[in-house]
This record gives sequence, structure tokens and C-alpha cells, in this order.
Amino acid sequence: MTSPRTEWIDSALMATAIALVVLLPVELVSWLIVSDPATHNAAWVADRWGSSLWRAVDWVFLVVALVHGGISTARWLARDQQVGGWRSVTVGLFGALCVALLVLASYTFFTFDVT
Repeated sequence: MTSPRTEWIDSALMATAIALVVLLPVELVSWLIVSDPATHNAAWVADRWGSSLWRAVDWVFLVVALVHGGISTARWLARDQQVGGWRSVTVGLFGALCVALLVLASYTFFTFDVT
């Protein structure tokens, strides 16, 4: 029998995987097919993020990808580290890195000046 913590982690991993299955094609089509990638620059991003919908979709995609990758990598680090003390330090540092990336990305998304 698995612990409630493991079940919660497995459920979060499955939920983020399902969200990525939906969001990844939307992002790929909008970035690579609908618009010409050769024209992508800061002005293009500003124009795209001028729409609250696209800003929200891009932010949700980034958050879901970071959470999914963070959970997967933390589980891999915890499983492969044999020494107990180093396992906690490694997973803790990686968790702090993920949170820092999430905060910096969110700050960029919500303070980006589209004018």
C-alpha cells in the first residue's frame, strides 16, 4: 500500500501531464505555425502578451511545466541519492531552485510592459 503523500504526488504528476498534453499543442501551434518564428522578438512578445488571454495561457503553461518537471526531477533525485543527509539537501536545493524560477517567471509575466 502506498502512503497518502505518494498518492498525492502521483496524482499531481498525472494532472500536470494531462494539462501539458492539452497546453503543449496550443503553445506549439501558436508559436511555430500560426506566426513566423523568424519574426519573434520582444515586440512580438509584447503584442502577444497585450492580450490577457495569451499572457494567462503562457503563464499557466510555464507553471504546469515547472511543477511537472520539478516533481519528476525531485522524485528521481530522492530515489537515486543513497546517503540520507545528502538526499534531503539535494531535493531541498532543487525545490528552492524551482520556486525561485517560478517566482522570477511570474514576476516577468505580470510586470512585462507591453507598451
